[in-house]
Amino acid sequence: MAKELSWAQKNPQRARELQQRDQARHLGARVEPVDVFTIWERDNKECQIHLDGYGHDKMIRIYEDEGTRWQFVLDHMYPLADGGPHEPENVQAAHDFCNQRRGDAPW
Repeated sequence: MAKELSWAQKNPQRARELQQRDQARHLGARVEPVDVFTIWERDNKECQIHLDGYGHDKMIRIYEDEGTRWQFVLDHMYPLADGGPHEPENVQAAHDFCNQRRGDAPW
């Protein structure tokens, strides 16, 4: 009998967005609803860190590769850790790998 997946496992993008919203509240930052798929569409399904010259192939599309390295995440341009808000204007589409590589450097 297969084990039932948790809600977070079934909805990883939504779970991560809720986690980021909670983190922003904890840090006293401004929090607004952010729809990850709206941001993904707004950013033409492209990693915005690639587009800003971090030395990657600009033509890689999010989710083209099957590994988790290229999984789509939200990148806070002004990091939550530095008081950046959790709002649509402060997030952009990014590969998880690229976002982690950039770290907490402000945009």
